[in-house]
Amino acid sequence: MNIVLFDGLCNMCSKTVLFLIKFDKKNNLHFAAQQTNAGIKIMNQYLVKQDSRSVIFIKENLVYYKSDAIIEITKLLSGWPRIAILAIIFPKFLRNWVYDLVAQNRYKIFGKQSTCFVPSKANEHKLYQIISYRLYNGKSINLDIFSASFSPSLLKAQKNNALME
Repeated sequence: MNIVLFDGLCNMCSKTVLFLIKFDKKNNLHFAAQQTNAGIKIMNQYLVKQDSRSVIFIKENLVYYKSDAIIEITKLLSGWPRIAILAIIFPKFLRNWVYDLVAQNRYKIFGKQSTCFVPSKANEHKLYQIISYRLYNGKSINLDIFSASFSPSLLKAQKNNALME
């Protein structure tokens, strides 16, 4: 699974996620904000350092940061945005210098949200989420789902399994 971990408070990052969703015609990409429970869980699972100044891309159990992440993500897009693949002709130190320059100034230029990015109904199937439920016996369970694979019968089955524990 291909997971893009992004800064969910950054306006530029949130707009970029919407842009990526638009050009991800084959539904190769899934997203999680680094500040969410889902994002933190994924970062812990892949031993990724939390760094909201960098987009993080996990592809086939490999972790990419900064400009390498952008290039790898771009390979999975359709249409004209694939032109960003050409950035690979520049040395990594130069690509990352430009990336860091934008990252350091993104809040000043594009602003910052006070709460994490919330997808629209049309896009929520692309975000990884952890849904918490309190069961009638007082137990709490967390269900890890991609909204795309969510169904009421799956929820019922997972709740029933939690009750049996």
